[in-house]
Amino acid sequence: MKLTDSFMELYRNNNFTGEKLREKNLSWVDIFEEIHIKVSNSAIISAFMTEREADTPVTQCDYDRLQLSTKPQMERNVD
Repeated sequence: MKLTDSFMELYRNNNFTGEKLREKNLSWVDIFEEIHIKVSNSAIISAFMTEREADTPVTQCDYDRLQLSTKPQMERNVD
């Protein structure tokens, strides 16, 4: 989402009042406009995602790796 040009014109000119919004026929729907984006993964991420098959069930062990209780051990390994 981005702010529309007509809204930004009012804002830049310090004419940002309810009266000016009504004069320009701007409502809350007209303040933002949708922009389209395309997200793509790098080759290494695509390879990793291919390796992680969708039909492989997630186990409790997978969630345990995310726990912060292993933080001291991780710090020692990094040192």
